[in-house]
Amino acid sequence: MGSNKPPSVPSFYERPLKQTSHDLWASAPWDLLADHEIIAIELEGWETSPIYAYVMGMLGQEYGVILYRSLDSLKQFRLAVIEESAPHQLEKVFLSQDCWFLNYKAIDEDDEDDDFDLEDLDSDQVESVLGSIHPLEGIRPFLDEEEAKTIYYSLQALIRFVDEYEEELSQDPIGAASQEYQLPAIAKSPNKSKEQINVKVSTLPDLAQEFLDLMEDDDDDDDFSLNNDLIPDNSFLSLGMIPWEAIATLRKQRKTEYPCQEAVENGEGLPVVVVQTTRPKAKEIIDLLRSEGGVKGIYFNPGEDPWSDDEYELGILQTESGNLHVFGEFLEENTAHQKARQKWNSRCKETKGYCGILIAMGVTGNSRGNPKLTDILAVFESKFLDAKALDLGVLQLTSQFE
Repeated sequence: MGSNKPPSVPSFYERPLKQTSHDLWASAPWDLLADHEIIAIELEGWETSPIYAYVMGMLGQEYGVILYRSLDSLKQFRLAVIEESAPHQLEKVFLSQDCWFLNYKAIDEDDEDDDFDLEDLDSDQVESVLGSIHPLEGIRPFLDEEEAKTIYYSLQALIRFVDEYEEELSQDPIGAASQEYQLPAIAKSPNKSKEQINVKVSTLPDLAQEFLDLMEDDDDDDDFSLNNDLIPDNSFLSLGMIPWEAIATLRKQRKTEYPCQEAVENGEGLPVVVVQTTRPKAKEIIDLLRSEGGVKGIYFNPGEDPWSDDEYELGILQTESGNLHVFGEFLEENTAHQKARQKWNSRCKETKGYCGILIAMGVTGNSRGNPKLTDILAVFESKFLDAKALDLGVLQLTSQFE
């Protein structure tokens, strides 16, 4: 039986699909599309049309595209993931999907670790995996010719659409966009070389909002809380400044999320809290801040350790939803921090209170402590505000026992 195992892709489509996977990796749609932003692909006259493309990779964990054969399957899966939490239930939900998938993995998996990000690798270090998931079949690691053909033209159209509508797809929320393409058919004989495949690609902003509402309903919590898990362990944290020339570049840079651009050019640059971590963890911070509406204010509030009598200054970030997140704990007697705070106060006066939080990757690389512009994944502008407005008083370090 093992010797009769079919190839993962029919030989005629093996090279075209391999090249298409390479082109998709270079196009990097996950830099633009979040997991709730679905793209509809309609192949004119095909029974499998329309197909619903879900792009994975914005979180820096799994990269690829899932092509759902029906909208009902996509919706059922998203709803089930939100409602189910037990591992055995999630496995059942996963296997109930009706879709094709293209995933990427490292050719040399020995280099992977907990903070490994596949997008740090060159294209020749990455390979694609194709297959199918069906409620009756489970996972099938090979495709028939009709499936390979459908996936090939769907991905070709998706690549063209992402490259053409880069600016529109980078907006949050995503807007309505649609385009029709005539793709040259892969001909098995010279007589069919002029055949064209008509494909229409469209965004689905209403569906994206529906999925966002589902996630927000699941996360609703009106209780006040001061969270201390925003900044991952082993992150590099500092108080710094970005020159206005660099700010102008970041506001236009494709990979940098810069949702609010209200700060005006006063002084030498924008004072920022620099958070440098790994790409996956940076994406988690960005997603959390985005889900809470952005950053409303940055504060420094007094704190103390009643056991050691140490006095602290706590950096606190408030999101538009009202939640408070501790981003740093600084000893009051630390001379370096005192100097950094003096510069921070001075710069914030020059900018009329405007400041921000900068999220960057590259903490394990050569740019640790000094992220390059290409390492910066997001800048959330905010205002530097007086902590008295929060009315928190002096916060005390306490222990929790279970």
